[in-house]
Amino acid sequence: MTDVQARVYERILHSEDVELVRDWHEPCDCGRKQTRGMCCYTTGSDPERAPLYFSNHPNAQQCNASGCPLCLTLPLMMKLSQCANHLELLKARKSDETHTRRNVARYAKMAFGSDVERIGGVDQSDQWIKMGDESLCGKLPCLKKILHHHNVRGDKV
Repeated sequence: MTDVQARVYERILHSEDVELVRDWHEPCDCGRKQTRGMCCYTTGSDPERAPLYFSNHPNAQQCNASGCPLCLTLPLMMKLSQCANHLELLKARKSDETHTRRNVARYAKMAFGSDVERIGGVDQSDQWIKMGDESLCGKLPCLKKILHHHNVRGDKV
């Protein structure tokens, strides 16, 4: 991962979305003999700090699943995977519906934090050249080295 990807990854790991899932089994700090996920920490508190929770729970209420907020586990894993692959994958697409774009953009804004301008905003770029920006994807410099190695040897790739 690049330095920018690592910072975005850390922001995701420190989000309220991750805290809800990570600390679900911890004892609640209110004094009751229940876990946080079954007591006081079943919902997100702020759409800016828990954008994934609020995009999956539009009325800020628990879903019908008995494991809410654990319902965020797979979506969070997808976000971390997207971050590790390429930061453009976390951005809103112009082809998405309005509410989807708004939710994805809110998540990207939280994840990108102070790097949002360096990354190019929260909307995906129409320019394919932007996808080749090595500062947004740690895999690209590795791929360049591998391709150069095979090119020097005269291999077909």
